[in-house]
Amino acid sequence: MTSSSKDFRAEFNRVAPERPAAEAICGACKARLFAGQPITLSAATFDRHIERSGVPVIVDFWAPWCGPCRAMAPIFDRAAKEMEPRVRFAKLNVEEEPAIAARYGIIPSRQPEQAAAALARDGFLMLYPGSNTEALMRSYRDEPYRLKWENRFGFLRLALAGNAEIVFVAAVGSEEMYYQSRLCTPASLLRVANAGDADRYRGARLTFGVLGPHVLPGLFPFPVRVTHVVSSPLVLRDRARALRDPEALRALHRTVWEQCQAFLDAAIARRERYTNVTDRTIRAGERLLQRLGL
Repeated sequence: MTSSSKDFRAEFNRVAPERPAAEAICGACKARLFAGQPITLSAATFDRHIERSGVPVIVDFWAPWCGPCRAMAPIFDRAAKEMEPRVRFAKLNVEEEPAIAARYGIIPSRQPEQAAAALARDGFLMLYPGSNTEALMRSYRDEPYRLKWENRFGFLRLALAGNAEIVFVAAVGSEEMYYQSRLCTPASLLRVANAGDADRYRGARLTFGVLGPHVLPGLFPFPVRVTHVVSSPLVLRDRARALRDPEALRALHRTVWEQCQAFLDAAIARRERYTNVTDRTIRAGERLLQRLGL
């Protein structure tokens, strides 16, 4: 088995098969080879880690501005802690290493032309619910796990133009990662979270994580169990008509929306399959706070 040193330079270490990998240390810096956390890769280290690792490597291609990326970060960290040294977890910032990201077809959503080209080539679109606007402006206690997709046709137009299949990802537990209060988020916090612009999310409810008010996505959530359940490809009828007829597009959008909501509802109804004691305790505490009107 080969693995990298803690500072992720070019040095590699060979671990004898009879020695527990979890106890292995770097021959140069004496740090643990598997520290129970994702490593950070760059263009200089990516290929060597992927090609020379003796265990599977799972890479999170992320960007600092990506809300879902930051929301998934604690889950990725937890997986590394639980699964190393059987699997190596790593992260690569696509903003800093666009060439590596492009090699694997990872296209930032801020590059719509490249995204459309990738969709046309690969024929596959994955829907992950809850953009920042949707998540911040919806009341979790009044509309739990509701998809708010009014007038959001862009993803469907993109899939139809690329003749792509669409699958939906239900994120069970995502709404309990932070407690949403009835308080409005102060404008000062909104400006910090949204690069100085407080107007876009004005009226958003203040949420709390382990260390207090939640400002930046993905930081210090409650340790609830978050499970991603992936649907089969959605049924998309009358594709050609939807491309040329706005009313047909609206009707197909409603059908896709309903399919995704039904799948999400079913996943939430089965959530006890994925839970544990910590998860149940946190969710019970949040429900109590809601009943108290906090």
